[in-house]
Amino acid sequence: MSFAYLFAIFAVNSITKVFAIYAVKGSTGQLVCPYTSTNSLRWSFKSTTASSYTSYTSNDRISPNLPPELIQRLSVTGNHAIGEYHLKISNIQESDQGIYQCIDFTVQSYTQDLIVIVGPTNITIENVTPNSRIPGIEGQDMTIKCTATGGQPAPDIKLIILGSPYTGKQSVQHTFKPLGTNDGSNVTCLAGYQEINSYPLSTSANIHLMRKYTTSIAGHEAIEDMYRHLTIFAYIHLKFMKIYVLRIMQDTK
Repeated sequence: MSFAYLFAIFAVNSITKVFAIYAVKGSTGQLVCPYTSTNSLRWSFKSTTASSYTSYTSNDRISPNLPPELIQRLSVTGNHAIGEYHLKISNIQESDQGIYQCIDFTVQSYTQDLIVIVGPTNITIENVTPNSRIPGIEGQDMTIKCTATGGQPAPDIKLIILGSPYTGKQSVQHTFKPLGTNDGSNVTCLAGYQEINSYPLSTSANIHLMRKYTTSIAGHEAIEDMYRHLTIFAYIHLKFMKIYVLRIMQDTK
């Protein structure tokens, strides 16, 4: 994966230009130097904890003073015949985060602030059953929450419910009153980084609603009326049975 620009120039003057960019850990990217020089051009690096720059290259040559592991991950690309010298970094690590500067022989400098993304390791939707259902009750408040584990900087979360996206950092939730027609609807959650348009983690589940049954006033009256009829019927039936039994007893005397 190549580098992706996070935002535009944030400092500009006649000598120095500074850009900020994001790169995903483990990816391969190229830092482009906009200057060409057939005389001399070098790349230098300053980590987030260092107070000074370390020389990385001189034209197309990698500095032999760098750690062997780093030397293996660096290379200089571009058309050297016309003075192009771009810095390529393979298998980007957190230790690569910092400021990179290319300087030509006229002392023009082009600076790029590299921020290394360490993606989240997991993403979950809360209260999901083993068969990927999110239980709720029709017409009652239902909260759906999605959370990512890990990630540096905090990952962007995109929670899609009933076709509408809800976004946040690290975690996001949405509360609504589901309709009966929402039963079985899909819920999807994505975790990644909006700046580089990358959402490597995703999970989904389906809304599973219990029906909320209600009885109207008319329904209550119908039930009470039916109960009265049953009571009267039972009373008459028992009265009839009592008379019938008495007659049998009289006939047997």
